[in-house]
Amino acid sequence: MLLGITQLAAAQGVVIARATPTAVVDALKVELVPQGFQMIHADEKGALFALDRGMVAQQGTGMTSGMVHIVLEFAVRFKHKERRPSGHGARGGRGQSALPRSVPQAGRVAS
Repeated sequence: MLLGITQLAAAQGVVIARATPTAVVDALKVELVPQGFQMIHADEKGALFALDRGMVAQQGTGMTSGMVHIVLEFAVRFKHKERRPSGHGARGGRGQSALPRSVPQAGRVAS
């Protein structure tokens, strides 16, 4: 009997300012390799670590039971965000224009 049951944990977003993908992968290796994870793949777009737990007894209901091969995967995706110099971001609150008041917009009279 072959069961293809896969459960995914909820993804979390983390922002690491001024970090390169290489530095993040190196930090992850320091944490994950001692726990038995192996780095499967890493590049500028992401990294994949895996921990092979081997065959584990699976308890079923009634008379069904068996062994299941368990592999835990830890996947990371990198998204590069451009940093804006301070003071050069969009201004204005929600629903307000980011343009200076002296620049007329369509349907708006300059004040």
